[in-house]
Amino acid sequence: MTRTNFLRSFFILSAFGLCLYGCAGPTERGGAQASPTVTPMPGKALIVFVRPPTYITLVDSARAPVFEATNSEPATETAGKDSKPEIIGILNAKTMVAYQIEPGRHLFMVVGGEDADFMTADVLPNRTYYVLVSARPGRFRVRFSFKAADKQEQGSKDFKEILASSAWVAKTTEALDYAASNMRSIRSRQYQNYRQWTQKAESQRPRLLPDDGT
Repeated sequence: MTRTNFLRSFFILSAFGLCLYGCAGPTERGGAQASPTVTPMPGKALIVFVRPPTYITLVDSARAPVFEATNSEPATETAGKDSKPEIIGILNAKTMVAYQIEPGRHLFMVVGGEDADFMTADVLPNRTYYVLVSARPGRFRVRFSFKAADKQEQGSKDFKEILASSAWVAKTTEALDYAASNMRSIRSRQYQNYRQWTQKAESQRPRLLPDDGT
């Protein structure tokens, strides 16, 4: 085999391998669930975090790690920068994760390549809530933000299409390993960005309200 033919074969095989990885669905790369519990456990609330696509390849290929900022104090608004992040799951475009939670007030965080965004939640028992995890290009990397879906949005055609096209994923060993190995960076973004987030007008801070659940 000549050097030219060898190089041609090498590049073809390399491209084929990348295609196999890049075209892999959530089952191969993210630990998809066939049918998770999609109703609240008795006495608990269920929050479904959904990552809709942007159809921008570089944006959709970025992964969105979603956390609950756990805290022993009830005042999550003031203690968020010091709360311990507990990973819920890592969302690719067109995936969603279900999270069972105790009723009451909670604080959630999504970490992007440049910053972190937060959302407060006040949830009732035996209700299901939906939160969109939106992606957009940042200055250098992808940024993520939360958007609580109220009952009107949940009933829209567009929202139903987003759910129908999304695959369930679970909290995998990969997600736990990511959180453990990157915790210093995660906590740094949490500390820096939470302070900025609390300085925003209340209308600009995402909130999941009790009546948003069904």
